[in-house]
Amino acid sequence: MKFITIFLTLISLAQAGEISLGWKTFNGKKDRIFIDEDGREVVLRGWSTTNAAKYVQPYNQLPFKDLEHAKKELLNLKKITGSNVIRWLFVWDALEPEMGKLNTEYLDQHLAMIKEAIKLDIQIIIDFHQDLFSRYIDPVGDGAPKWVVDGMDLPGKGCGKLIGPKICRAIWGANYIFNKDVKKALKMFWKNEDVRTPQGMIPIQSLFFDFSSRFLTYIKNNLTDEEFKNILGAEPFNEPHYGGAPKRWVTKKWVNNELWPFYKRFRNVMDDIGWSHKMILAEPHVMWASVNAWPLSYPTKLGHLKDIPTGNWVFSPHIYEETREVANLKQPRSGIFFEEYRQAREEARRLGMPTLVTEYGFFPVGKGKLQKRSKDYHRMKKAYYQAMEMTIPHKKSKWANFYAPQVHGTEYAWENFPDTTDPTRLMWGAVGHDEKSRAYPRATQGQLINFFYNDGLRSSYNQKLLEWVGLRPIANGKVHFSKKKFIFMVWKNNGVNAPTEIYLPRSLNLKKSLLLTDKETSKLHFSSLKGSTLSLQKDIGMTNPDMGGNILTIDDQSLGYHFALIVEYGEEDDFNQAELLRLREEISKSIKEQRSILYFVEKLRVEKP
Repeated sequence: MKFITIFLTLISLAQAGEISLGWKTFNGKKDRIFIDEDGREVVLRGWSTTNAAKYVQPYNQLPFKDLEHAKKELLNLKKITGSNVIRWLFVWDALEPEMGKLNTEYLDQHLAMIKEAIKLDIQIIIDFHQDLFSRYIDPVGDGAPKWVVDGMDLPGKGCGKLIGPKICRAIWGANYIFNKDVKKALKMFWKNEDVRTPQGMIPIQSLFFDFSSRFLTYIKNNLTDEEFKNILGAEPFNEPHYGGAPKRWVTKKWVNNELWPFYKRFRNVMDDIGWSHKMILAEPHVMWASVNAWPLSYPTKLGHLKDIPTGNWVFSPHIYEETREVANLKQPRSGIFFEEYRQAREEARRLGMPTLVTEYGFFPVGKGKLQKRSKDYHRMKKAYYQAMEMTIPHKKSKWANFYAPQVHGTEYAWENFPDTTDPTRLMWGAVGHDEKSRAYPRATQGQLINFFYNDGLRSSYNQKLLEWVGLRPIANGKVHFSKKKFIFMVWKNNGVNAPTEIYLPRSLNLKKSLLLTDKETSKLHFSSLKGSTLSLQKDIGMTNPDMGGNILTIDDQSLGYHFALIVEYGEEDDFNQAELLRLREEISKSIKEQRSILYFVEKLRVEKP
C-alpha cells in the first residue's frame, strides 16, 4: 500500500467565481445544488454579519466600526471559520432616510467592506433586514424609514395596557400578535396599501421596489465584473409575518396570495436591472420551522405553496430552538434536529430549490444547573450541524442514510462589539474558536453523496466528550473513531475536472492526522510530495502556515465513487498497514452497496417540531 506525506504549499487557491444552480439525482431523488464555474458542487457555510448594522449605536448602522475594523474582523472570520458566504445586513431606513434619495456615502462604506470580504473569496447575500417592521415603531425594531412609517397613520398604541410593553419586550415575537402598530404596518405592507408621502399617496410596495431597484443597481455599478461574481443574491425580507393571531387558513392564504407574489415581484425587479443570474433567497413564514411555534403563529410547514416559481430561487428558512431559549429544561441530545431539517430538505425538494438556512444558532447563556443542561451551547451546536450534514431513514435508526444532501447556512451572528461584556450584545459570537471552527466540503469534484465532521466537542455543562457518531463499516463489527475528530466524505465524479476541496479547520491538528482515500494513505505533515493527486494548501487570505485553516485538495478524475477519511489520532494510536488496508476495503464495499458507515453511538432523541 502506498504511504505518502502531503506537502503544505502556500500557493493561492483559485477563487470559486460565480455560483449558479444545478441539479443532482440519486436513486430517483432530485435535488437542487449550488455549482461553481468548474461545475463542482459547492457547499456554502458562513455567518450573518453583526446586529450592529441594525442600530445607530455603536457603529451608526454599519456592521463594523470602520474599514480597518472590517478588514480585521473579516480576516478573523476567515481565519477561524473558513467561511465562504456572509449574509450582509442592510436596513432600508439607513439607505433611504429621505424619499427618493439613496444614501450613497453610507452605502459606499458598506461596499468598501464588502470588497474586503470578496478578496477573501466570500460570497455575499444582500440581506434586506427588518424586525417588527421599523425602529420608528418599536426601538428594538429595524427596517422601514421614518418617512414611510409617518405616512402609515399607525394607532400608536403598541401592545396596549392589557399586555404592556414589558411582556412584548420579554417575549419578542409577541409583538406580531399584540402590537397594534406592528400588526397594522405588516398588513398594510402585504396588502400593498397606499402610504402618504411628499409626492402623494403611493402603494407601499411600489416605494420598496423603487428603492430596491436603485439600491441593487448602485451595488452592481460600483463593483467590478469580477467582484460582482461574488454577490450570490438578495434576501428581500427578513422573517416575514402577516401580523396577527395564529390561524391555519390565514397563514395558507397569506403565503399564496401575499408573501410569494411579493417575492415574484421582487424577482422581476432583479431581472430588470441585470441581476437575473443572481439568486433570490425566499424565506417562508418566520415560524415555518420553529419548535412549538403555535402561540406566536401557525407554522406553514410542508406543501402549502401552490404556484411554485422556477429559476434562480433558494429556499431560506430560519431554524431556531425557541423552547430551550425559554422554558424547555431537557438536555440537548443527539438527533434533536433531524425532523426539523428533514422537513426543510423535503420542502426544498418539492420547490426545486436548494436549502440555505439564513439564520440558526443558540444563545450560549444560562443560570443554574438545569438551565445549563438545557442551554448547553456545545450540545446545541453539535446537534444543529449533525442535522445539516446527515439524514436518517427513521428516528430509531442506528445508521445514517448513505445519501444526505447538505444544508447550507449562515449562522447568526458574527458579533464584534469590542467594548462590551453584555452577553445580549455578544450573542453567539462570544464563544471560543473550536466550536466555530468546522470542516466542510467547500467544492466537490462531481456530486457530493455524504459528508460528516465529528468535531470532538465537549459538553459546555460538564466537559464530557460528546460521543455521538462513529464509523462502523460492518454491521456487527468494530465502531471506529467515535472519540476522535474525524472527517468522512463520499462523492461521485461524473466528469468534472477541477479537484475536490475540503476545508480543514485550524482546530484540527494536522501533525497528528491521517488521511485515507479509496486510493492513497498519507499523514498530513508539512513535508514534500510531488506527483500525487493530493495537496494541502493554505486558505485564501492566509499568508503563513500559522494562520487559519487549510484546504485539502483531491484531484482524482476517474469516474465513479470516491471517499476521503481524515482522522486526528493520539499518542496511543498506532495505525498499521494491515488495519488501514482492511478499513479501506470495508469502506469501499459499503460504498459499492450504497450503505452508510456513519453509526450512532448514542441513542437518537429525535424531537417533533
